[in-house]
Amino acid sequence: MRYGMSMLNNLHYIQNNGEKAFLANQNKKYACPECNKPRTVHYDYCIYCKQEKR
Repeated sequence: MRYGMSMLNNLHYIQNNGEKAFLANQNKKYACPECNKPRTVHYDYCIYCKQEKR
């Protein structure tokens, strides 16, 4: 699994729970715990506040 996600798992989640629930889940999953801005999967730190991944 690249980037720790599966497109098929994401599709099944959307089919079972809806797009709004999926987006809310993803926003929570990828938000920086320090500044709450979206984090990229390409760096080990937040590009906004430099908080390292825990």
